[in-house]
Amino acid sequence: MRILQVVEEPIDRVIADVRRYTEAGERLIERLQIQNRWNQDDIDRLSAGSTLMESVRATDSAARSRDLTTILAAFEESRREIRASVVAAALAEGATIVEISEIFGVSRQLANRFVKEHRARVERDPGGYPGPGGAERAATGDVPLVDPAGPTTAGSRSRSPWPSTPARHGRT
Repeated sequence: MRILQVVEEPIDRVIADVRRYTEAGERLIERLQIQNRWNQDDIDRLSAGSTLMESVRATDSAARSRDLTTILAAFEESRREIRASVVAAALAEGATIVEISEIFGVSRQLANRFVKEHRARVERDPGGYPGPGGAERAATGDVPLVDPAGPTTAGSRSRSPWPSTPARHGRT
């Protein structure tokens, strides 16, 4: 039995994720520009004869590092979310593993992993992915149910030759 996915305007989700990704990128750019100014201040202090420990104390380098790590993590999370929404939308449109690999410029094997991650996410929350309110809308019949593997009717695009759960070393 296949698990069915609720499709709630996957393109709207992609658009929202691209916006969040853009905002995260802008925050990262802003923070990196600040980091460059701080680095120049550090160079100036050290060049003027400050010791490393004096310079580190003057700049609170630990807080800087934590802040940059937080912003980088938020950017990475938004990148993963956009990847997930693009995979969901591509599958909803009937894309193959090869086409998904071309979208991201990655190998078929990595694209297959993206699809597996998407399917695992759907299995964990079949009604809630993708998009907010998916479960509630599906319960009321406002949203069509679509097979996460895409269309499989005669005449539809061919599916990837890679199984959704490949056997490893001859074992299933």
